[in-house]
Amino acid sequence: MGDTKRTWPIVLFSARYLPSVGGVEFFTANLGERLASQGREVIVVTTEPTSSTSQDVRRTVGDGTMEVLRLDSFGPARMPFAKRNARNRALLTRLEDRAPFHALINTRFYDLSTQAARLCRRVGVRPVLIDHGTGYIKFESRVLSLASKTAEHAITANLKRYPVDYYGVSQDASRWLGNFGITSCGEIHNALDSARFASQASDRDFRVEFGIGDHTVCIAYAARLLADKGADVMLEAARALRENQRIHFFLAGTGPLEDEVRETSRELPNLDYVGMLNHADLAALLSTCDVFCLPTRYSEGLPTSLLEAAACSCALVSSHAGGVDEIIPTQDHGVILKHAEATDLVRALMMLTEDPDRLRMLQQTAREFVSEQFSWDHTVSELLAAFDRAEQGW
Repeated sequence: MGDTKRTWPIVLFSARYLPSVGGVEFFTANLGERLASQGREVIVVTTEPTSSTSQDVRRTVGDGTMEVLRLDSFGPARMPFAKRNARNRALLTRLEDRAPFHALINTRFYDLSTQAARLCRRVGVRPVLIDHGTGYIKFESRVLSLASKTAEHAITANLKRYPVDYYGVSQDASRWLGNFGITSCGEIHNALDSARFASQASDRDFRVEFGIGDHTVCIAYAARLLADKGADVMLEAARALRENQRIHFFLAGTGPLEDEVRETSRELPNLDYVGMLNHADLAALLSTCDVFCLPTRYSEGLPTSLLEAAACSCALVSSHAGGVDEIIPTQDHGVILKHAEATDLVRALMMLTEDPDRLRMLQQTAREFVSEQFSWDHTVSELLAAFDRAEQGW
């Protein structure tokens, strides 16, 4: 990439963004911060309506700058559409005036993604798009799920009319693109600043707070309280192990199953529900616990929760989902369940409880592997190389 292109602004299009909480939101925010810290001018364009003035205005980050442009939007929170109004036209015109720039689109199936591709074609920029999923978006209603699937194919077909380089956030995400007749150019991975995440842990000691002994193996789950995320599997496993005084469960998060989780925590002596935690308290919980479980059925891209748990020296136990094979490539890196079911999870937890040497080995291996292989510096390098290839392909 030539020196001139190294001074181009980098525009990150992301329909969902902070303060909305999710994997793509945190990916965009953390990637933007790292790019800015390396001297880049970063502009985030989003249809997430809630704003924070102090975070949105152009601000200095390291040697660079970062700002957020929020387009007016309407429609469902999970699938927003940008309004075609005078304010949005003015913001996008202002963005066009900044060309040439590099452009990243997160992800494929939003209205903003197509708008971004159209804008990039107008200004002669070939964007890079990262797909963050490995399956269709699911809703509780089968009708809504079917409608969403149909809409996703229609939006993707429209998007394919524009010149875009497609990547996956994991190898599984790259393979998923083939479902839409798209060949992935490779991977631009999810990442974590492991040392920073672990070091921000609050002073909360969850063992002391809930009266759990030092010799008890503590199991953590921190994700949306959804059946698709495996919250129901965690409850079933806790019920199956209620008489086992060597294992204790901590569940964190919020979602549709929150009432059931709260009620079950009152019934079972081996389970505590700790609610929705901020980053500092989450790091403290993970640092307290020995094992992190994610028996998910969700269409994960590359789960941030596994990276965070590994950073805090948790042994990893997960079902097979998008990106998990890259975080747990061998049996020395963690346990991948054959099925996202309570019987498999109970079997894995009993095995780790009865083999403390293996448990300690998995904790150390997970921490070291994630710190080395899933850093933001690696992801930035992958992205900049993708920008370079996009310019050559244009």
